[in-house]
Amino acid sequence: MVAVLEELIGKLSWEQQEEILALWLHHFAACPDTDWPNLEACYTRWYAESRRLLA
Repeated sequence: MVAVLEELIGKLSWEQQEEILALWLHHFAACPDTDWPNLEACYTRWYAESRRLLA
């Protein structure tokens, strides 16, 4: 399921990816017993690419 979600997120616009991943991070970090999938790898890739684009 995580791979499918990562693929779908990757097809979104940059702004939509930011919105989705920010929401995921907020809920995933705030709720230790969360049933949200672990999208940490997807977030890490998005974050690294966004930092690269800003440089």
